[in-house]
Amino acid sequence: MRTLGIVTNDFIDLENYTSGQEYYIYVLKKVLEEKRNYHVNVIDFPSLLKNATKGLRFDVLHLYYLNTKQIFNIRRIFNVPLIYHVYHIKDSTWNPMQMLSWKTFLVSSQFLLDRYLATSRTVYQWLSKRVSNRRIVLIEPYYECVCSGGYGAQNLQRFNEFDELNLLYIGRLSKLRLPLCEIVKVLKYNLGLGKVKLTVVTFNRGLRFVEKEIREGSLTLKILNRRISKWEKCCLYNQSHFFLYLARGNVAMNPPITLIESVYHGVLPLVTPWVLGDLDIPSELVLRDLSDLPLKVKKITENLELIKDINHKLASSFKKFFDLKRYIRDLRYVLR
Repeated sequence: MRTLGIVTNDFIDLENYTSGQEYYIYVLKKVLEEKRNYHVNVIDFPSLLKNATKGLRFDVLHLYYLNTKQIFNIRRIFNVPLIYHVYHIKDSTWNPMQMLSWKTFLVSSQFLLDRYLATSRTVYQWLSKRVSNRRIVLIEPYYECVCSGGYGAQNLQRFNEFDELNLLYIGRLSKLRLPLCEIVKVLKYNLGLGKVKLTVVTFNRGLRFVEKEIREGSLTLKILNRRISKWEKCCLYNQSHFFLYLARGNVAMNPPITLIESVYHGVLPLVTPWVLGDLDIPSELVLRDLSDLPLKVKKITENLELIKDINHKLASSFKKFFDLKRYIRDLRYVLR
């Protein structure tokens, strides 16, 4: 049995992953152990150095957000292939100097690395212009779910008859990720949408409540500020009509895992244009401005044929994310 090490900067609890990057590692570990007969050891960098002299052995090492000095130390100690995971090229929360530093690091570190693992088209395209193509492998995410709803299966049924329009967001609360105040302001004057419920699921220790529900006119805002189980998340998706991902620039893994989750569960994702570099999403679901939200929703919910057409397009463009054979096939290029 071959051993693959995933080296992280700090300890991460994969069973309670909180980010798209951690979910990517969680799936990688699960698939390699169950389908490729690998032993996968997720270890933080301090523990790796501490145990390096105690017979710790690997056949390949995957590196997660390590810096040049850390990579150099690993290269000096372990004579195995080093593969660096790249989840995004830029982040809207960074200043220009941070952006330049990150890009410079990615290009210069090629002299210490054997390969880069790019998780999206835009990441792959950017790297391929600056690093030898032989050093880069594109392995887009694979998503599987604990429920057996089967992706998109209940979409039309939930739009057929409903008393309340359900919108959902799962992720961090920030103005760049979800401009909540502006969305609420737009939805308060919902232009004939009827009753609307917006459910926001986050985990923010700065908030002093676990669950809160606010009603204003025909709008209900429900905020869950806690970890939710996989089954509870499935229930929320299966009860929702639209998933909101109205970010203003890149502030997450490319592509965002929650968008893949939402499509799997038959929820129509409403997005801003910046995700279109990594995801093929029908134009009917793309918002150029938040003020378009009520009109877009109204147009879609009143036309079942349009929903069927959108669903077909999503099924075609997202099917690769649910294809285990594709994922295993792509993995061969970073394991050989």
